[in-house]
Amino acid sequence: MTLFPSDADLAPLCGPAPAGEDRPTRLTDAEVRELRERARREAGPFVDPKVIAARRYFHNRDWAAAIVGDPDFSLESWPTLYLLAIAMEAEPEPPLPRTQPGEQAAAEERAHAAATMRARRAERAVARHRAETAEWLAAVRTCLVKVVVRESRHSRIRGGAREHLRHVVPLSEAVSGARRRHRAGRALCETPHRAKPLALSDESTDQPATCRRCLAYVSQIRMAAATGFPVLPALDLAPGTLLVAVGPGASGKSTYADTAAVDAVVCLDSLRREIGGDAGDQSVTPAAVERQNALLEQHLGAGATVFLDSTNVEPHVRAQLVERARRHGRPVVALRFLPDLGTCLTRNGLRPANRRVPDDTLRWQHDLTQEATADALLREGFIAVHHIAPTPVHARPTVL
Repeated sequence: MTLFPSDADLAPLCGPAPAGEDRPTRLTDAEVRELRERARREAGPFVDPKVIAARRYFHNRDWAAAIVGDPDFSLESWPTLYLLAIAMEAEPEPPLPRTQPGEQAAAEERAHAAATMRARRAERAVARHRAETAEWLAAVRTCLVKVVVRESRHSRIRGGAREHLRHVVPLSEAVSGARRRHRAGRALCETPHRAKPLALSDESTDQPATCRRCLAYVSQIRMAAATGFPVLPALDLAPGTLLVAVGPGASGKSTYADTAAVDAVVCLDSLRREIGGDAGDQSVTPAAVERQNALLEQHLGAGATVFLDSTNVEPHVRAQLVERARRHGRPVVALRFLPDLGTCLTRNGLRPANRRVPDDTLRWQHDLTQEATADALLREGFIAVHHIAPTPVHARPTVL
C-alpha cells in the first residue's frame, strides 16, 4: 500500500488487547497502545521494503490478533504490517500460543530424551576410558622398549562422538616376532617401509593408547640391538641412486629394507598385498609389477634414492631396471643377497604359508643369484655391487 492510512485502516488498531492468564503477549495494554499510536504516526504513505520483504510478519496468529486488536486483521493494510513489525522488535519471544501445548510437551519430551542419551553416552565414555586405561597400564608394564602415545591428526566417529585414535610410538628401533621391525618415531602398527607415514601429533599425550594393532605389539616388542636382526651400516650412495636387490626369497632383502638409509622402498610383496590383499598372491604379480614400475618412474624422476625390494634374479629383469635408471640419468647399484641354500630354505619354512616360496623355485632363484657374480652385474651396467654376507645371531652383518 502506498496511500496514507485511512480511518478504516486505523480502526482495528484501537481495539483492546486480550487479558487474563491466556494472554498471548507479555506486553502490557499501555505498551500495546503505545505501539499502535506509534504506527499511526510513523506509517507514512510509502511502504518500507524491509518490512515487506521480512521472512515473517508476526510470531503467531493469536499474538498478532492481540497486538492489532482484531482477530480478523488483514495483512493487506500497510499500517497493520508496520505495527506488527515494530511489535516483533519490542517482543522477539512471546509466550507459546494456546494452540501449541501439545507441541510444547512433545518438545520437552524430546529434550529430556536427548539429555538422557547424552548422559548415557557420557557414562559409556567414562567406562570405556577406565577400561582403556587399565588395558594400557597392563600392556606397558611388560614392554621392554620405551614408548609414548601420540594422537592421530585425523579424527573418527566413535560412540556418537568424534575422537582421535591414539597410537603407540617407540622411541628407539624395535622388533617383534621373528622379523617384524618397528621404526623409532613411527606407530607400532605401521609397516617399516610404508610410503606415507601416519599423521601423528608432534607432542605425546598422557591418555591411554586406543589403536588395537599398536596394543597387540606393545608386549611383544624388544630393542633391535638385542636381536640377531641386521642393522646395516649405510652405504655411500650418490643422491638419486636406484639400489636393486638381487637374491632368492628368504635371503634377507626385506630385513635390509627395514633399516636401509634411502628415501623410499618399493616392495613387490607389499604391492601384491595392496592390490590383492595377500602378499603371496602370485596372480596379481603382473599388476604389482606395473605398479612397481610406475613408482620407480616417480621416485627416479624426483631424484629420490630408492631401494627395490624384489628378487631380480633374472638378467632380463635387471636389464630393464638398468635402462630405466639410465633414462633418468640416475646411478644404479646392485645389492647381492646370497646366504647358503640351507639358510634360505630354513627361513622360508618359518614364513606364513601364503608367503612361502616353493622349494624348487627357491633353488632356481638361488642358482641364478650365484650366476649373477659381481663381474656379471658390472657388465650388465651396474656401477657398483655390494654383497650382504650371512650374519650370525647378535653379530653385525658385513657389507662387502
